Amino acid sequence: MTIDALTPGARPTARRYTPAERFEIERQTFAPGGVIHQQLGDRRFAELTVDRATLHAAVRQLVAVRQAAGLTLEQVAERSGVPVGRLEHLEAMAAMNPDWLLIAGYARAVGCAVALGVSPPEWRGPSPGPHSDSR
Repeated sequence: MTIDALTPGARPTARRYTPAERFEIERQTFAPGGVIHQQLGDRRFAELTVDRATLHAAVRQLVAVRQAAGLTLEQVAERSGVPVGRLEHLEAMAAMNPDWLLIAGYARAVGCAVALGVSPPEWRGPSPGPHSDSR
């Protein structure tokens, strides 16, 4: 928040960042050695990086489908009910953590479906845990 100190009785106002400024802030936050890396540690940061790479790949696929279908962002916005600006951020991956509804809405608007999958850990045999039945 910023306050114009020269104006008597001025109220704090939220600073509006340009998309480029927001992207740079988020890039630095998520960069190796950045705030997120420091908070999570090496292992969790590596996992986050893989998860984000998967998300980036899915968004790139959706963009390719949109372009192949000859759809503009305005048409996708109209079909999905999502503002063009949010779609631009999604396509540029300026939104570091886009929500599921945004991605699913974009996918439906370009004629795709998004599926969430779970990959179980590699089977390594039984391992007794706190809820194991050892009777």
